[in-house]
Amino acid sequence: MKHFWGLCLLLTGCILPISTGAPMPATTVGKGHIGGAMSGEAPVLDLIADENAGAGSGGDPISYGAAPAAALTFTLSYGLGDNTDLEVAGEGALYYFILPLPTGGSIGLRQHFDAGDALDIAVAARFGHVGSSSSVTDSNGNSTESSASANYGALQLVAQTKQGWVRPLLAINLMPSKIHRAPSEDPAYDFKGFASSVTGGLMLVGAHTVFGPYLAATNFYSDRFDNSGWFVSGGIMFAVRPDRNRPKPPPPPMYAPPPPMMGPPPPSAPPPMLPPAGPPGDQPPGAAVPPNASPTAAPPAPQAPPVPTPTTTPM
Repeated sequence: MKHFWGLCLLLTGCILPISTGAPMPATTVGKGHIGGAMSGEAPVLDLIADENAGAGSGGDPISYGAAPAAALTFTLSYGLGDNTDLEVAGEGALYYFILPLPTGGSIGLRQHFDAGDALDIAVAARFGHVGSSSSVTDSNGNSTESSASANYGALQLVAQTKQGWVRPLLAINLMPSKIHRAPSEDPAYDFKGFASSVTGGLMLVGAHTVFGPYLAATNFYSDRFDNSGWFVSGGIMFAVRPDRNRPKPPPPPMYAPPPPMMGPPPPSAPPPMLPPAGPPGDQPPGAAVPPNASPTAAPPAPQAPPVPTPTTTPM
């Protein structure tokens, strides 16, 4: 295990890998929201590449400063506003494409610009630091250390389509750097480097996720590596963040209170009152009796005179 870790640390002293083409979506997460992203890329730039060994001392140079390693980038986004994100990123490397080792980090801002119904545009700027070192003990018990570090800036311009679940993107990346090298057998020295890259990606966008592959073409020039040229790398990006362009669901129907409970209908108006009917003699013959008139009692029939009762005289 000791020799295994020593080998890993030795590798960190030989190369200083950094991702140059990892893209981020052109949208922001929105005010008060949080998003996360992870990207892996290989091969990547070796900031301490030189003319003799572009991939580190003791090995054959890989064209134009590419390092035989994979770089990882973890990014956390927080929405300072609807169109402005604060981004904090951690840089790492996968040596032998298996073992993850942290190498540095960066912080910056991303600003979104709405370019109409077809495109989103974003501009991002960040500043960061990466470094690695190794300590080796020889057979005589003497310990020597080799280290390399770099401070860098990164400017990225991203354009991406905003409709559909497949949204291609194109990014331009500029990365100036100031590099410090302290080899174990030579005096330490500083030099400057400049990397530029063009990235094309095909992103699959869901309601809260973004996933897709990308290809990046990178050019690197430094004071110690002036054999500038292009090398191509590939990567995969995965992000958890809201889709700001997802169609909003229609608003729910407005609430309408039920009509008030109706009581029984009001009684109909009574029919108009007719004047009372007079005695039968006052009406003309054949006149109809009103339906609502009170019935009139018939006059009493004439009574016959009383019949006298005969009386009997006693004999």
